[in-house]
Amino acid sequence: MCNSRAAALAFLFPLPALAYIDPGTGGLIVGGLTGLIAYGALILLALRKKLALLARLLAKAVSRHRVLSAVVTACAALAAVAFWVWERSTMSLAPPLPARYERVLAIGLDGADPRVVGRMLEEGLLPNMKRLAEQGSFRPLAIPNPAQSPVVWATLATGQNPGANGIYDFIGRDPKSYTPKLSLMTDSAGGGEYRHPIRAKAFWDVTTQQRVPAVVLRWPMTFPPREIHGRMLAGLGVPDIRGSLGRYTFFTDQPPLPDEEGRDKVTVVRPDGDVIRTELGGPRVRWLSGVKTLSVPLEIRVDRASRAARLSVGGSTVEVKEGQWSGWLELTFSAGLFTKHRGLTKVFLSSAAEPFAMLAGSVELHPDAPLVPFAHPKGYASELRAQLGLFHTLGMPEDTKAYAEGRVSEEAFLAQCREVEAERRAMLRYELSRFESGVLAVVFDSLDRIQHMTPQPEELASSAAGRYLIDFDGFLGAVLEEVKPGTAILLFSDHGFSEFEKSVDLNRWLVEAGEMAIDEEAYRSRPPGSHGELFRHVKWEKTRAYAVGFSGLYLNVKGREGAGIVSPDERAAVAAGLATRLRALADPGTGEPVVHRVYRREELYRGAHSEEAPDLVVGFRPGYRGSWQSAIGGLAEGVLAANQKRWQRDHIVDAEFVDGMLLTNFEVPSERPRASDIAPTIVSLIGLPVPEEFEGTALQRQPDRLASRERR
Repeated sequence: MCNSRAAALAFLFPLPALAYIDPGTGGLIVGGLTGLIAYGALILLALRKKLALLARLLAKAVSRHRVLSAVVTACAALAAVAFWVWERSTMSLAPPLPARYERVLAIGLDGADPRVVGRMLEEGLLPNMKRLAEQGSFRPLAIPNPAQSPVVWATLATGQNPGANGIYDFIGRDPKSYTPKLSLMTDSAGGGEYRHPIRAKAFWDVTTQQRVPAVVLRWPMTFPPREIHGRMLAGLGVPDIRGSLGRYTFFTDQPPLPDEEGRDKVTVVRPDGDVIRTELGGPRVRWLSGVKTLSVPLEIRVDRASRAARLSVGGSTVEVKEGQWSGWLELTFSAGLFTKHRGLTKVFLSSAAEPFAMLAGSVELHPDAPLVPFAHPKGYASELRAQLGLFHTLGMPEDTKAYAEGRVSEEAFLAQCREVEAERRAMLRYELSRFESGVLAVVFDSLDRIQHMTPQPEELASSAAGRYLIDFDGFLGAVLEEVKPGTAILLFSDHGFSEFEKSVDLNRWLVEAGEMAIDEEAYRSRPPGSHGELFRHVKWEKTRAYAVGFSGLYLNVKGREGAGIVSPDERAAVAAGLATRLRALADPGTGEPVVHRVYRREELYRGAHSEEAPDLVVGFRPGYRGSWQSAIGGLAEGVLAANQKRWQRDHIVDAEFVDGMLLTNFEVPSERPRASDIAPTIVSLIGLPVPEEFEGTALQRQPDRLASRERR
């Protein structure tokens, strides 16, 4: 009797069962209106069963004349009914448990501007992106300042601001020596070691801790790659075989002009009839006598009649026609009896006639035997090569310098972008074919490079960027067809774009404002093409502030900088004064302000590395950008200069003007989510707890239509 009553009471007082339904392996759930009707029916059915049981228990108790038992049973039953009704009423008010997906596909599209994409969506030019937006959401994505790719990609990966992840600009500095240094990597030339630039937990670290597989393809700032539970092919930041971010060699029989841009990359050759014998530089290695640059002999046989050339280096031979890129040249550099380093490059033959002109691209790391690892696990790059053929390994293989300095045509540059894009797409398709669970993240860079180097006319479809987006949309359509049901999809960018009409030299402005002192005589007698880079002419004992990078100003603080003169107590007042004067900077040609806002470090950044950040961050108005000279510790002749370079558009303005974008196949209620929301969203979508250090918010969502179809 006691057991039967205990069973009855246990049934009447059910403990809440916290269950999680996996879309890939759980039961099928009817969605939409049908689901609501079914749920209502279940409530009535459950109530009927409980009331029937109550009636039976009461009848049994009364028939045995056990009044006390009947009263107790009745009270218990009524309490159970009341509790059951209360439990369900509170459940209906609580937010639904978040949907969990078997797979998350995260696609980065560097430089995709939500204004451009939005217009093209309205014009019907991007049907597959439109389909994705109709399944979920299309939103502008707020990004951190400054609006630079390394800064934003680090935030996208870590869900944390630059003060926590340690990335503030393309270029930072050593405060003791004032030497500018790349934030993308630390140069190992001369025997140093590379260090992973992002100094915070990224979403792939979270998946690794939870043993959830992740594949990360060409995400910026991932060199050297971390050991993750999955596979990683590092992106922006992977060096060439020389340890630089990329450096072409231009072979010609014409000597460069004294002030010619890029003259340091020119190798003058002397043809012997139709044969040119020269050499191609390779890695720098340490010998007993110091650091030495290895090279390989290169023979070029020119066929002027057919406008072509045959190149031979080692055992590798390729033919190339004028106006075209060659196939891959595989190179082997000998560093002694038992040490050899392999690389690869392609050449572009501009002219087989006189003057002879041929560009050899950066010598890139060979995927089968890289001088430094750029993939995890060790053999992953070789696996991709075996499956897909040789591919560009350099972090930024699209050679904007070669085009900007007039070594190749616009069509040659765009052809190179198309090749890089095709390689990246093949990698994604390969990984999609075996994507069963976890996270697959890939970043496409070429759109950013194209927008930097080509104009943006009003007729979007006719622009190089517009044509790229239309073509990418077709590729996206194929990807959407391949994606398995139960996959969350995010397509996002790191920034939009703006015009680049004038450069702003912050170091020259500081000189004119009396905040930086230079040796004027040494500056005036500098060699052609030099701008006093690396603060060569600065008098630190009379300098209160200096600029390095594209957006940052640093104070010359005592105890922090090598020759600081600003006391820590003065720092706030000096920074405030500089900010006020910078905001007043106007373009003398138009009278319009140049600067939108000037931010104190404390306004933007917080975290373990915030003390390394610039004291002031300048947010320029659209049309203006920090100068090339100031970025590396030099200074131009004037504060403002018209941009006459082929690098004609940019995004390093105040982040307010160049939102990124977010397209998803699930609903995003926030009208303007943040870049820091992407990492926690990826982690949450796959069903993992969001780390406390992630500052962003996992974007709320409803199950996407693709997942709903699977449940049905």
